[in-house]
Amino acid sequence: MRAPSPLFLQLAFLLAVALAAGGGGVGAAGGNLAVQLAAIGLLAWNGPAIGAVLWRASRPLTILLALTLAVPLVQLVPLPPAIWQALPGRGLEKEALALIGQAQSWRPISVSPARTIVGFLGLIAPITVLLLALRVTEKRDQMLMLVVLGGVLVVLLGGVQLASGGTAGMIYAEDIGSSELFGTFANRNTSGLFLVLALTALISRGRFDRGRFLNPATIAGIGLGAVFCFAIILSHSRSAMALMLIPLLYLASRALPSLRAATARQPRAILLVLAPAFLVIVTGVGLLVQGNDRIHNAVARFDDLQAVRLWIWDDTISSAKRFWPVGAGVGTFDEVFQIDESIEYLEPTRAGRAHDELLEQAVESGIFGVALTLAWLGWLGATTFRALAGRDSPGRSAAAIMLCCIAFQSVLDYPLRNQTILCLAAMLVAILIGKSRSAGKSSGSDSLVRGGNRA
Repeated sequence: MRAPSPLFLQLAFLLAVALAAGGGGVGAAGGNLAVQLAAIGLLAWNGPAIGAVLWRASRPLTILLALTLAVPLVQLVPLPPAIWQALPGRGLEKEALALIGQAQSWRPISVSPARTIVGFLGLIAPITVLLLALRVTEKRDQMLMLVVLGGVLVVLLGGVQLASGGTAGMIYAEDIGSSELFGTFANRNTSGLFLVLALTALISRGRFDRGRFLNPATIAGIGLGAVFCFAIILSHSRSAMALMLIPLLYLASRALPSLRAATARQPRAILLVLAPAFLVIVTGVGLLVQGNDRIHNAVARFDDLQAVRLWIWDDTISSAKRFWPVGAGVGTFDEVFQIDESIEYLEPTRAGRAHDELLEQAVESGIFGVALTLAWLGWLGATTFRALAGRDSPGRSAAAIMLCCIAFQSVLDYPLRNQTILCLAAMLVAILIGKSRSAGKSSGSDSLVRGGNRA
């Protein structure tokens, strides 16, 4: 077995740091800083050869990356008073600055430049992951094993958390005492989503051809997949439990054709093994669910569907209209949303986020953020169609499915406001657009490392 390439090890290192320290969202400044410093170190190590990666990348991808970086930078450019005071939604800012005699000072588009700088810095790690993953010489399928290993880590840490009643293994203080599985994340929805992605990656690594249903690797994979499914339920994330159906359908689409072929060749042997196994699994699941209060409580959350998100969305639309079409600045949602938060919708806790990525982009970056988000979705959709229309590989189809899961949860939550998921999404994009490397092309990735060493 060939040893991992230096670039693959760098990619694995950065993803490991992101998983360990980047799951706390914007509130975990120290962890996010660790991820960003690791990314900056890898960029510096690889030196100017990084530019060659962008040069060889497709033109649409390069343009999208440039525009994504440009939006927060443009929002930080100071503007003369006559311009920024004429921008929509600046009335309160003008009045506040007038109280300290700064109404005529130059101000940027962002109403909170510090938060916008944080938002810009948050792009460093995922872009680094994308550049590294584009040049990795290993097969794209092998990169998905990093996600599976990450899922195992989340489950192991989550097991410690559940066994201790939420008093041990908790990385973030706000989760202490909780009966939910968080793993390395501060948000149960993000934890559940990551496990859904790990389950999808595991299924993509399965070998269902030639009737390989009874070998030890397949049996171990089934066991680990079952653990991931139970862990998703124990996260108590309703969106993750709903999204779990997607990888299960993916499993059915991959396994059923081969299962039918194997049954046709050896019907009696297959049925003698699968029928008792299916009966044992169904009985075990039934007994486990019936006797486990945590699983019962998780499923019962579907009976408690509240309209809180609808209230937040309603007020978010009002906030977006206030700053339309320019926006209030990347990362400023929590600062400006409270202006338009309705009294009748007030909750004991702050909303913090719009719980919808497109709406939050509308508030923070106006028409430019909405257009850029739609451009990314359109490009990814077209890339997915082209990738799956040709000769498919399990890794690329899994990457497309995993990106869809992230997009679906972004309608109800904010997974991409998390360094771990953002870095993982960047790697999935690289898997989706990447092609099998020939020996000649693999030398280009080696030059990336050699170029960094010369620097």
